[in-house]
Amino acid sequence: TVAENAGYDLYCSLGKQISLHLGCYKDTTERDLPHFAGSISTLTPQICIETCRDLNEGYRYAGVQNGGQCFCGTSYGKNGSSSGCNSQCQGDSTQICGGVWANDIYVI
Repeated sequence: TVAENAGYDLYCSLGKQISLHLGCYKDTTERDLPHFAGSISTLTPQICIETCRDLNEGYRYAGVQNGGQCFCGTSYGKNGSSSGCNSQCQGDSTQICGGVWANDIYVI
């Protein structure tokens, strides 16, 4: 974006929005984050955050699970914390995307 002001050009770049990681939390068949946004072959935490945000349903949290699943919700943590977040993200193997029945939770 370019804006002119008093003879100066101002350049702004929209970078990646950084979201707060809240930790790893257990999941069960009674989902901690109830909206399943899908299995995403290119999943990273940022993609899940953007997916939940773009739904415009008022979700406050995004959760990545088992390397490729994205969940959204308005609260989290009802099943307690977990140490099982150890799955590489399908979209970036240098990042962790939850684990088996474990969500890495992020603020949207």
